[in-house]
Amino acid sequence: MPKRSGFIRICLGAALGALLLLLSQSRIDHAQATSAISTPVATEASSVSTAEAPAPLYPLPIEMGGKWGYMDTTGKVVIPPQFDHARPFYGGLAEVSIDKQGAYIDPSGAVVIQPQFEDAADFHDGMAVVILKDKGGWGFIDTTGKFVIPLQQKYDNWHPFSEGLAAVNKGAYWGFIDKTGKVVIPLKYRWEGGDFHEGLAEVPVADTQGWGSIDEKGKVIIRGTSGDFSEGLSPWRDYSKEPAKFGYVDTTGKLVIQPQFDMAGSFSEGLAVVVVDLKSGYIDKTGAFVIQPQFSYADPFHDGLAAVWNKDESGNGPFYGKYSYVDTSGKVVIQPEANSPNPTNEKIETNPFDTGVAFNEGMAVIEVGQIGHYKYGYIDTTGKVIWEPSN
Repeated sequence: MPKRSGFIRICLGAALGALLLLLSQSRIDHAQATSAISTPVATEASSVSTAEAPAPLYPLPIEMGGKWGYMDTTGKVVIPPQFDHARPFYGGLAEVSIDKQGAYIDPSGAVVIQPQFEDAADFHDGMAVVILKDKGGWGFIDTTGKFVIPLQQKYDNWHPFSEGLAAVNKGAYWGFIDKTGKVVIPLKYRWEGGDFHEGLAEVPVADTQGWGSIDEKGKVIIRGTSGDFSEGLSPWRDYSKEPAKFGYVDTTGKLVIQPQFDMAGSFSEGLAVVVVDLKSGYIDKTGAFVIQPQFSYADPFHDGLAAVWNKDESGNGPFYGKYSYVDTSGKVVIQPEANSPNPTNEKIETNPFDTGVAFNEGMAVIEVGQIGHYKYGYIDTTGKVIWEPSN
């Protein structure tokens, strides 16, 4: 019974997608979401909103000449390339590598936590995991660099903090700690569960066929949930049906949308991805289809757009296909092929398991080329290329 994602990425290779997601959540992952080695395309400033920092927007990581820096949403380099690698900003800070040691910078590029870590993760809920193996293992620091949970080797894996709690595991079992490092929900769950969202977390429940949602004290509040709560609702699985069908419950456990879908994801911007007969579409909070099932894969909505993917029917294999972007009416508003800036007019194609295609703060990554020979860049919500794809 592997962990399920809070949202469901649906495609014909769903099993592989779930495996990749599980691996990415179980360790500190320095595989960069995107990179570009080039010069920016001259563009006009675009208007993009962000909950993290209304103004200025956090810079976006880019690579030039083997070093990493950051650009703004117009493609202007605002922090010159100087780092061995660079992560996106989370909670006002970004993790970078200086002389092969992890450090943190602020949006001006100033180093606010000095390079010292063998490995380091993004900040979430004001805390970040860092590793100093030669000094005792891993621990959590706050945004000043102070160790709030001291270095230790007590646990094998961990999740970022969310709503004041973090999932940790030892051996085969998972539980939750608070920001002092105290175990507040015992390590008793045989499978990796979810993080806390809207006061509840999804975990395996021993006295049911599957999963349920617990509160911050570990009490089972709802049985049968099948994903994270988002916008007041969570997917819920009805095991009485054969095969089982998915609907939605609210945070009290009340069934709001009747079980009728083959798979279901969490709500984002008022819509949720569901699957019927191997095709993905979008429903609203009444359960009505807003966009009929028609895609091999569909992403949640971000910034009013969602990446959708359809399998390549030319015989290249089940994991080949093309992305486009649709608005909340289902209208295709960005056709990647039409936005290729390359003189060879290469089509933008992508692996369906890549996680960098969703819009975030008004920007999305594009991949140009074929697997193993990708070029990366950024587009805005109009489809305009902000950073030209390059090797």
